[in-house]
Amino acid sequence: MELFLLRHGHAVPSAPRDSERELSSQGREDLSMVLQPLTKELNQIEKVLCSPFIRTRQTLEVAKQYLPAAVDSNITYSENLTPDANYLALASLLETMQETSVLLVTHQPLVELLLNWLCGFAPGEYRMGTSAIAAIDIDPVAAGLGELRWLKQPI
Repeated sequence: MELFLLRHGHAVPSAPRDSERELSSQGREDLSMVLQPLTKELNQIEKVLCSPFIRTRQTLEVAKQYLPAAVDSNITYSENLTPDANYLALASLLETMQETSVLLVTHQPLVELLLNWLCGFAPGEYRMGTSAIAAIDIDPVAAGLGELRWLKQPI
């Protein structure tokens, strides 16, 4: 499986609930800067899993400009991608998927825990700031079996 991990863009600092925080204008700009050069590679994505939080939904809307194949029928919103979700449960879900190229749109700390666990890195070895995207080759989905191809972050 080719797995892309995308952390949401920079969000406004507060809202009545964390799930209601929206992207800032800087977050939208950073996402475009990081994703635009990857359009050709991202075109291969067959399935998108996205956190239901507002900032991740808005991140996905920005990302869709660079994901020509990501039609709404290939997008699933899942509580398995919220900030405090269990990365082991998410890995189990990924293992059941038939698609060969999947994008996850998610949050810290989940995204970083998953990246380091899948690739066999020490906890915290690779950091993912806002608007960061990583590409991992992995089959099967299990601890330490992933190969980090690249990690892109805004400058």
